Amino acid sequence: MSNGSFTETDRSRPIEADAFVSMYEEILASNGLRIQWSFDVRGETIAVLYSADNSNHKQRRTAFVDAFIELTRRTGGSGWDLHFVVALSEGASYEWTLTDDHAREYLHGELSREELLETIDETVERDDNRGAGEPDDDRDTDTDTDTDTDTDSGAVAADFSVRVRYEREWSGVVGSGERSRSVDGTGSETIAIEDDHPVMIIATVQKLDDSPETLTVQILADGEVRKGTATDAKYGVASVSYTPQSARLE
Repeated sequence: MSNGSFTETDRSRPIEADAFVSMYEEILASNGLRIQWSFDVRGETIAVLYSADNSNHKQRRTAFVDAFIELTRRTGGSGWDLHFVVALSEGASYEWTLTDDHAREYLHGELSREELLETIDETVERDDNRGAGEPDDDRDTDTDTDTDTDTDSGAVAADFSVRVRYEREWSGVVGSGERSRSVDGTGSETIAIEDDHPVMIIATVQKLDDSPETLTVQILADGEVRKGTATDAKYGVASVSYTPQSARLE
């Protein structure tokens, strides 16, 4: 079945996940989008986690949509749906979904660009207070003590890190602004923030299973907890951000 430059492929199962991700990353990079993101395969859906802020999250979403459309065009339909979790630098997060069926309909001319974006908007789930997931199960462990600054020089005197506590597999994005990077692991781990003077530290971590066990994510300064959050939700996401006092004073 074809429509213009698009020839649809009838697939009994999606293309290989690694091939999909490799091609998707290549298209994103060719379109100028170079950000850290992590992913997890669940059935015929790939869950994607990435960071953004209020100034660029719409631009990044558009880039992810355009890359998915191009990948669908090249493959005749990959068979994969994408579910995105966006960690905003303000500590909030939201989720949205892009489906293989809608991408095919768009390429066949059955959906306009505006209608395609409307189908995405209908999937958006927001949590402006904590990480995405089930808000009733999230627990804020905020201990913002603001003792990390040399007030004479304005320099950040602390070594910052992110501590993840979860006995099973997890993945996420941690860092400071554009220096964020994807991480993954099993069990407890402390991840150093590779920035001597961070303006804002962000950590968003997701459970990779439906366990009711608690996932805890904390931002540390010299080993002391500055801010943290936790979730018991299935495939729950814990998202937290922290602004060092020196960054507030500048």
